[in-house]
Amino acid sequence: MIVSFVVHRERATEIGYRIRCRLRFLVSRRGGDWFILGLCLGACSQYTGTETQDLEKPDCKAYNLHSNMTTENEQGVAREKIGESSLTRLFETAGPCVVAFISKMTQTPAGVAPIFPHIFGTGFVVDADGLVVTNRHVVQAFDLLPKHPKTGELALGALMFLPGADDKSWQMLNVDVLNWCVLGEFQSSDRWYGNTVPDLGFAQLGVREIPFLQLAAENFFVRVGMAIATIGFPMGTLPLTALGTLNQVTPFLRHGIVSSVYPFPTAQPHGFTIDIMQQGGSSGSPIFRIADGGVIGMMSSGVIEHKMAQSEHASLVYTVNTNISIAEPSGIIRTALDEIHKQMPKPDTSILTLAELRAKHPLGAIPQDLTWDSWRV
Repeated sequence: MIVSFVVHRERATEIGYRIRCRLRFLVSRRGGDWFILGLCLGACSQYTGTETQDLEKPDCKAYNLHSNMTTENEQGVAREKIGESSLTRLFETAGPCVVAFISKMTQTPAGVAPIFPHIFGTGFVVDADGLVVTNRHVVQAFDLLPKHPKTGELALGALMFLPGADDKSWQMLNVDVLNWCVLGEFQSSDRWYGNTVPDLGFAQLGVREIPFLQLAAENFFVRVGMAIATIGFPMGTLPLTALGTLNQVTPFLRHGIVSSVYPFPTAQPHGFTIDIMQQGGSSGSPIFRIADGGVIGMMSSGVIEHKMAQSEHASLVYTVNTNISIAEPSGIIRTALDEIHKQMPKPDTSILTLAELRAKHPLGAIPQDLTWDSWRV
């Protein structure tokens, strides 16, 4: 099934161009669960504490922090106001809106069980119906995932990581990915200084009424030197299992600055760079303004440095990542999102809400260990 549409995005900028975007979305259908992950069975698991807790229904709103926000701990002592602690507040508020895309099938040596599913990309929720934006190259990897040898179902899944209501637990949701699409065409009526085709894709999760992030829309939403942060899964599963076991069940928070703007500081940039290294798994990570938590873009790629090692008898050319990472701006993401909302139907009301999914699998009700179905190849 192919959905084609044209987006007309007319916005004057300081260099006097107008943009016309032509986007072609290729839509695929869902994969399905085919083996058991104890920690993600259906929904969730608790990592600390032993008692089942009542689960609060989350507010399905766009998260956009403000400089006067404060919070209080259980003892009623106010935490620091926005400043250095704004990063902590940002992670606590926006982290549940960030998802990890996984392969639920992996091959290991005989008799060795996987520690955790392979994470190959990041995305973030952009509406309450469970629509996630990520990179085109992440979505294109979906169809390259292995299939169950018996059922033929695709080994695609998405993980959400949510704090428990008691501040002593954490939940992990294994959510179906119902369908997905990529931006296939892009045209500009004037010279374009960003990616030839913006690196955008969307995925529809099998859960409704979930919190989502707000995309910045105003002019000059990105400025050189602006303090920023990202939340995602750099290096995929590796750092989550660095100690030889599943030692972490949250995404990573990293911070830096906006290093440059394409083509130069302007009201609606074609792209920008940040000084946080792009690594496998971090593709699709949201980029936030630390000042207010607004999403100004998404990590996409990085500038690669080519090097050569030489000896008397041979030479080896190799590449290394740099901390010049390229981002897609929120203005372009919003343009595509607006058109997606016109074309894609809302999820069926039979799909569980986030509150229903969490209540169906209360804390403490699921084994602590990952379990896998296995067979020899």
